[in-house]
Amino acid sequence: MHGTAPRWPLSPATAARLLADPLQWFAAELPALTAAARQACDLKLDELAWDLAASLEKFCDIRGAYDDWRHTHERALRLCRAARNKRGEAVLLRGLLEVITWTSEGRTKPAMVVMRETAERLLRLFTELGDDRGMADALIQISWGLVAQGAKEEALATATRALRLAEPSGYLGGQARALQVQAVAHGEEDPLRALPCLERALEIAERLGNPRLKATVVQFLGVGHAFAGDLGTGQDMLNRSITMARELDDRYLETFSLVYLARLFTAIGDVRARPTADLALAYSRAGNFGHHLADALAVLGELNLAAGDTAAAVGCLEESVDVWRTRGWLPFLARTLRRLGDAYAAAGDHDAAAAVRAEADDLTGKVSHQTSRQ
Repeated sequence: MHGTAPRWPLSPATAARLLADPLQWFAAELPALTAAARQACDLKLDELAWDLAASLEKFCDIRGAYDDWRHTHERALRLCRAARNKRGEAVLLRGLLEVITWTSEGRTKPAMVVMRETAERLLRLFTELGDDRGMADALIQISWGLVAQGAKEEALATATRALRLAEPSGYLGGQARALQVQAVAHGEEDPLRALPCLERALEIAERLGNPRLKATVVQFLGVGHAFAGDLGTGQDMLNRSITMARELDDRYLETFSLVYLARLFTAIGDVRARPTADLALAYSRAGNFGHHLADALAVLGELNLAAGDTAAAVGCLEESVDVWRTRGWLPFLARTLRRLGDAYAAAGDHDAAAAVRAEADDLTGKVSHQTSRQ
């Protein structure tokens, strides 16, 4: 999404040279680009400021430049609100919501709750603008929040609304992301329904020619095949996605695949489980990837418990539970609480085991109530 700020025309030869390796150009020019966005804010050039900031999003995402992403968006967003530039406000809020959901700390509410509430405000903004693509993106973000609350059917319906908005306008990225969140809503419990969604998403990513989107869908396909019982295909696709992520130098994508590869290795008793989980844990801490951190800790807790190291298991699982609370992903929190209950029981602390199991049951009841209301 772009605004009306004037653009400097490039010669075809210059454009072709830069587009031959856009990541290299972005890496070299990022400091200048962020400085230009700040200067546009200082000069009160709101159209230029929001367009520059928004155009940096994807590169900052791939390379983990989260501070640059967040700071340019926050500053340009303040300017757009002061200038009553509603389109700029909506586009920047959409991008800011992504970075604060997946890589930031220190909130008063769980991340996925904030995502859903903010995305509902975003939906109102794009609806007022009559922007179907923006509305589709907002609905996709709302769907993620619903999945995290365990509201499967509502999440599926919301993602379907997003898909129906994205299709007539030829918004391929929105279509692929809507299909992806549909697959996540089906989840580990229903991988056979998730896989067709992901296969369609992969076709769209290939048509779009977006390697980052393609790598994302491939890793989810790997997870889906693994949960469907096809461990060989699952492992092959996760390894393929790791190669794709490393080619992009995208640590976030790589960490996701490492976590699920570690889970697969754990399930089959492969000795590679622990080093793979350790690497995922190190990357998660370094990048502040809260979701991956909680997952990696849970895998290591399970490995420690199986090895008879109850103290280490309790430590990993307690930290995983703490992180899941900040994420606000209720089904995963409930599952990890149950594993922590097993670790407490193994350590002989039966009161603590009973307490966390009761909390897990209560959370599961809330998730079931959400589903039954739908």
